[in-house]
Amino acid sequence: MTGTDLGIDRLERGDVAAAHDLSTRVGWSTRRTDWRRMVESDAVDAFAGRVDDRLAATATLVRYGSRVGWIGMMIVHPERRRRGHGSRLLGACLDAAGDAGVGTVGLDANSEGRPLYDAHGFVAVADVTQWRGSLDGTGRADRVTTVVEPDPFAAFDERASGVDRRFLLASLLGDDGTVGLLRRGPDGAVTGYALVLRRPPGATVGPLVAAGAEAATALLRAAAERVDGPLTVNAVGNPRAEELYRDLGLEHRRSLTRMTHREPAEPLAGELVWGLPAFEYG
Repeated sequence: MTGTDLGIDRLERGDVAAAHDLSTRVGWSTRRTDWRRMVESDAVDAFAGRVDDRLAATATLVRYGSRVGWIGMMIVHPERRRRGHGSRLLGACLDAAGDAGVGTVGLDANSEGRPLYDAHGFVAVADVTQWRGSLDGTGRADRVTTVVEPDPFAAFDERASGVDRRFLLASLLGDDGTVGLLRRGPDGAVTGYALVLRRPPGATVGPLVAAGAEAATALLRAAAERVDGPLTVNAVGNPRAEELYRDLGLEHRRSLTRMTHREPAEPLAGELVWGLPAFEYG
């Protein structure tokens, strides 16, 4: 790859294959479906960094109204690193958030990316932990039914996350293989929901939003009944979730740091949030 100047413009539908190749090259399991979602949604600013008209870097900003903007898909081609490309793409996301009047900007940082975010004024606010495996023991997935659209649980999710994520939930439910699970209490009130996202050889369970450990466990067992392979759950700032996953036999696989820009805040998290869908969505 030659050339020294990085041009930044919008990531387009025609870039999906190249973006997928880039994420695969750096070891990410991101699917083409995820990239298409980023370039097709009106709630996402997706940026491409190009050198000699070739895709060299990417970044996305998912906007949950004006309350929260979430930065993800921060990837720089291995041959183009340490040239300031990541800094410029991050700046493009922050500029887009400012133009949209977004109140809080956040991201989930791995150890490699954290120095960049520290330098741009991000502050650590919570630990993010990833858990994977098969569930130990037996238990009932009681009062759990399947759903195909987010209306039954959208209000519950907004109360838990603090933002309206209906556009994202509807899009994830539309993916091939996704299973939506809803749990209600004895009185019929919603006590939790989960999306089971197919990620071979198993599935990611997230969002996983529940009123307590009992509801979260029932949803996880319902997910396990529908998946051949391991389950992955990403917990954020919820010690009860980490304790539950350890008790259920899941193994801790990796840790990241949740960060927000300039002012500490805890967006898209809280005691009802037991699992997030993917790091690029918060």
